[in-house]
Amino acid sequence: MRKEGFLTIILYVLMVLLCVGLGVFVYMNIRANQDQAKEIADQAEQLAQEQALAAETPTPAPTPTPVRNTETTTLAFCGDFVGQEGLISDAQKSEGTTSPNPNSATYDFSPLFSHVKSALTGVNFASCTLDGVMTDSAETEAYCCPLALASSLKDTGFSLVNTATDNSMISGLDGVTKTLSALDAAGLAHTGTYNSKENHDANSGVQFMTINGLNVAFLSYTYGTNGVSVADNSWCVNILTTDYMTDQTKVDYDRISADLTAAKNGGADLVVCYVYWWDDTQYYTSPKSEQQDVVDYLCKNGVDIVIGGGVKTPQPIEIRQVDRGNGKTVNCAVCYSLGNLASCLSDMNTQLSAILYIDVKRDVDHGDVWISNVRYKPIFMLSTDSYSDISNPTFRYRILTLQDALNDYANGKSETDCLSKSVNSALTDGLKQLHNIMGADYDESTGGASLDPPAI
Repeated sequence: MRKEGFLTIILYVLMVLLCVGLGVFVYMNIRANQDQAKEIADQAEQLAQEQALAAETPTPAPTPTPVRNTETTTLAFCGDFVGQEGLISDAQKSEGTTSPNPNSATYDFSPLFSHVKSALTGVNFASCTLDGVMTDSAETEAYCCPLALASSLKDTGFSLVNTATDNSMISGLDGVTKTLSALDAAGLAHTGTYNSKENHDANSGVQFMTINGLNVAFLSYTYGTNGVSVADNSWCVNILTTDYMTDQTKVDYDRISADLTAAKNGGADLVVCYVYWWDDTQYYTSPKSEQQDVVDYLCKNGVDIVIGGGVKTPQPIEIRQVDRGNGKTVNCAVCYSLGNLASCLSDMNTQLSAILYIDVKRDVDHGDVWISNVRYKPIFMLSTDSYSDISNPTFRYRILTLQDALNDYANGKSETDCLSKSVNSALTDGLKQLHNIMGADYDESTGGASLDPPAI
């Protein structure tokens, strides 16, 4: 065969193979497209069936997030008014006589409290502790305050005075009676001491108050009575320890338990407890283990707010989450010590204190009550005797709202409150120290600590 013919045959064979391959390729491509089209059609049919089924089945409505209808009540707590002679003499405006009226001297404590009064504006409730008694004696005695103090406390904005301290019995039962009579006359509630067994037993040693619709129970205890026995009148003062005349170490948990039961039976929405701590806790800026033990018991067994006193200096604030065994965790606010609202003391940290604000919310539909915010306003007990660069002071003692005083000094307002350079320095250092002790996060300038409501 000629060479040209052979090549022609090969060429024909290649063309046939190419045509066959092309045909196969075209066939496979058409088949793939048909399969893909069928798959798409099947998916479309399935989607249509699902949509038809969904249309037949109603979609359940989403569960709405509960909206609480709440009311807020703001409670304010101040530290100890220590009934010392300097405060009383600074407030005296006229001389008294010993007869025929031993109480003819006049007193005005309003300048001392003027800044506190402003700080209490708008709150629903305010309280402080009276470390001492109120009497009509013309003699100046330690921890014996004039009866006029009661009306000054009322005018400042206080609603209740805690009277259970180690100086409650300094003038015996007569001093207790005169103190409570003065508070009653001024329209102030009180807790901690009683002028008769009947008054004590009326609420089993618990003071109830209705505050902005809240039923609040107040308990109060002092570690002891400075060696004064109340064996014949055990009802006159709430004592924390059963061995108050000796070691003062045996906490009377049976009494506290009974008082908490009375608070519960009285339908309390909120329970507040004041505790005047032991002598050996004084001047410490951190709580001792015995304080912590008492607070543990109180919070676990129904107390929502614990306010400590008698320490002379501030101590920390705590927010405790407590499981009381009912399936709900509650927030308890604790201030181991607010220090001195007013005193003549000048030891380290004794001039530092705070006004503690606690917001309490109530769900008006469901009845739930919870602490929603905790914050404090720093205050400073100014004694002009301590500063040589104050010229012609118009007073000896004044309670300053600390940050406001710093702002006034920075803006050149110094005359009214004797805000000298050295006072400003003491205020600056005092604010830092108070933040270290009580916690800077609770200062009202930060907004305080906001707490979540319990689940509905």
